[in-house]
Amino acid sequence: MPISEQSAGSTMHALLQLLLASGAAFGITITVDSFEAGNPGSNAIDGNINTFWHTEYSPVLVPLPHWAIIDLGQAELINGFSYLPRQDGNSNGNIGLHTIQLSLDNITWSLVANATFIDDRSSKQTGFPNAMARYVRITAYTEAGNRGPWSSAAEFGVLTAPTTTSLGQWGPMIALPLVPAGAFVIYSTGKILTFSAYSVNSYGAGVSGNTITAIYDPVTGIVSEADITNTKHDMFCPGMSLDSNGRAIVTGGDTANQTSIYNPLTNTVSEDSFSKFSVPSVSSYVPANKELKRALPHFLLNYS
Repeated sequence: MPISEQSAGSTMHALLQLLLASGAAFGITITVDSFEAGNPGSNAIDGNINTFWHTEYSPVLVPLPHWAIIDLGQAELINGFSYLPRQDGNSNGNIGLHTIQLSLDNITWSLVANATFIDDRSSKQTGFPNAMARYVRITAYTEAGNRGPWSSAAEFGVLTAPTTTSLGQWGPMIALPLVPAGAFVIYSTGKILTFSAYSVNSYGAGVSGNTITAIYDPVTGIVSEADITNTKHDMFCPGMSLDSNGRAIVTGGDTANQTSIYNPLTNTVSEDSFSKFSVPSVSSYVPANKELKRALPHFLLNYS
């Protein structure tokens, strides 16, 4: 059964920027789907990074998905959710794939974010467009390191939106599951294809023949992640272009002799045949190889 817990004293400051205009904080509560004895949900809003909420694993191992609902006490204009994983040196329960939903009455909910957190101890944020809400629900669908069916949190937070736009403002933050080394705008779909290297946040020539990618859909706000292994290509710091069919061409990088092509029509990445042999000069191959002609950057194709 869900457990509702009232936070105490300095708990009010655990939710980032969530103060009344007068400066007086108001009551905040949290309800969680389950908790392990000694690790209640209130630990996630107590302002103490050394305590944490953990879902129940004994005597009953409660499976994913897990959720927590934060009651702000009154409706606020907000535009982001923050998450600090547990800081005790153990990563069990780090939240991976998750959604953020908002409600004014704890009955009708609207989905505002669908994102994935990276598996480390750093503070993280998931942004969304300005919205009025009293209740904020995070639902965890995966454990970031695939270590087990748990969820945990040292601190949850909510970001309030500015009440004036006279000086302009940034839009909501897009939570990508990687550090992008390159990106394409796929004009046929409006989606943004990003990629890092063999790892989400590190690189090294000759380490591996794969690339972590993520595609962001501005319409739905969904970010999908994939590990590209079939082209045996680490695409960190490559040459990039779009061909006349709208395909994304990635050449070289940490795997210098490979070329990979992303086809938005099939949502697949394939190895290009001309990456298998050496090209001594552009001029000797362009007239004879129409596929290569389409793949090369436009400034190389200024011939009739």
